[in-house]
Amino acid sequence: IGTLLMGSFLVIISILFIYKGSFGFSVILSLVIGLGLIAYYISKSLNKEFTPLEEIIEKQKKRQNALTRVFDRLTFFDMFMIWILIVSIFGAVYFFGANQESYLFYAKTNEIVNKISDCIYFSFITATSTGFGDIVPHGSFKSIAVMEAVFGLVLLATLTSKLVSIKEDAILTEIYEISFSERLSRLRSSLLAFRQNLTRIINRIEEKSISKREVDDLQVYLSSFETALNEVIAFFGKSESNVFLKEVDAVNTELIFNSILHSFSKLDELINSLKRHKIPWKNEPTIKIINNCININEKLFEQLNESKTIPEKIAIDMNSQKRKIVSIIKDGLL
Repeated sequence: IGTLLMGSFLVIISILFIYKGSFGFSVILSLVIGLGLIAYYISKSLNKEFTPLEEIIEKQKKRQNALTRVFDRLTFFDMFMIWILIVSIFGAVYFFGANQESYLFYAKTNEIVNKISDCIYFSFITATSTGFGDIVPHGSFKSIAVMEAVFGLVLLATLTSKLVSIKEDAILTEIYEISFSERLSRLRSSLLAFRQNLTRIINRIEEKSISKREVDDLQVYLSSFETALNEVIAFFGKSESNVFLKEVDAVNTELIFNSILHSFSKLDELINSLKRHKIPWKNEPTIKIINNCININEKLFEQLNESKTIPEKIAIDMNSQKRKIVSIIKDGLL
């Protein structure tokens, strides 16, 4: 609708000027732009098809992500130089495009500007909307000056936002680093808490003082272990939609996977202790959770092997330990 209204306005204004006998370049240009906007609106209306809301949102996200990535890749200096270049180009247009109908002139002497430095100077004060009034455009240069003022202000606002975003990026990076470290620590703490709970149960079994309720609580601890493994998968997984996702370094990767192996070793120790003391613990939900943990663990090690984050020798050793422990646990479930 905005396109149609703007096009109609330009056409009506142009027709009124032509009716009064004004056939300048600006009038013709306004008429052409107005007719073009109306034609664009009509063509879009005729070719308009129903598009699901989900598809519109997805297209908008992709477009926004592309623009965001381009904007983020540009440094403040890059954008400043682009702004300087565009303003200089407008200055060159004022100098080389001058003719008898369109030109710049000095307000005090009414002399035509014939220096490119003064044309660039006028371009800069126009782009920044300073407007000292010492140089004045004439003819079609008035329309060009208006377009430059609007375009220059938009670029200047973009440049200012980029300058502000430099500080914001530094703050967000620091916050992200803190959040990243806290999440890693939380994962390791969850795995440690799981092992501590199993150790407590094993000690109670060896002391022959374990109750049925404590055996039933084993399912709760295993569920927390499954949740922790799912969090590890989400943490170490790749995400194409999030370009800022930080990769876990080799040291933390090794610590997390060693913690997972120790947790499975502790689970094997618990199963053997329960079996040795002939304590009934097997039920369908518990067996299902253990199998889920084993399957998640397999996916985790697949990610580890594909990422090649840690040295190959260490990865081979971890995979060997994983296969051995998982095989023993599966035998214990039979």
